[in-house]
Amino acid sequence: MERDLEARQQIKSALTYPTVIGVLSILTVVIMATYVLPKFAGFFDSLNSELPLPTRMLLAISNFMQEFWYSVPITGVVLGIAIYLLRKTEPGRGIRDRALLRMPLVKDIVLYAVVERFGRIVGAMVRAGVPITDAMTAAIRCVHNKVFEDALQTAKERMMEGEGISAPLRDIDLFPRAAIQMMRVGEDTGTLDLQLENASAYYGSELKHKLKRLTSLFEPAIIVFMGAIVGFVAVALISAMYGVFNGQELGG
Repeated sequence: MERDLEARQQIKSALTYPTVIGVLSILTVVIMATYVLPKFAGFFDSLNSELPLPTRMLLAISNFMQEFWYSVPITGVVLGIAIYLLRKTEPGRGIRDRALLRMPLVKDIVLYAVVERFGRIVGAMVRAGVPITDAMTAAIRCVHNKVFEDALQTAKERMMEGEGISAPLRDIDLFPRAAIQMMRVGEDTGTLDLQLENASAYYGSELKHKLKRLTSLFEPAIIVFMGAIVGFVAVALISAMYGVFNGQELGG
């Protein structure tokens, strides 16, 4: 719980500035598309000149915003409902968790978080003398990932047949190889709880570094994104003006 809270606080702190910049940028683009660009459209139409492709794309976006502005809030509501379903329903959780495990940068964070949580829970319960199958039941409820929950349930059934812990976890092909090797060593030497705690500490440290690296990318990413939008608008308007003036000179 402490690790999850720390990770959420770290991500929220890193997202504060990019979120503010993103909201203000979206408002700026909406105002430009609704009030500013239509004036340029009338100016370009009065000159009867062929406009470059970026300018035509920009004016098309402006016309869409003027005529179908209501599609923006509708899209927001639909996305909100979709996110709610992804978080609350079992099929939605499965789709969300499988997608997270395929996303670059994010998949390692999800994996390390699950391995750390699994190692701490199972290691603490094994040290306290709880049977491994009961410890697995507790871990399944606490990994908070549908893909791992289903796979660990399959592994638990094999553990109940006396196959140990490392072989079933290796066969589900989700845990890192190093973590599986540490569990196998723990089984062979009778130090499973210690090895689980060591694996949890290692992947907890790796998770901290991964989170720090990911959050450090938020701010430059939003700046680059908004810079691309501003650059597209500038190129569209400037290229149109140059095209109009050059056409007038050639006509003269």
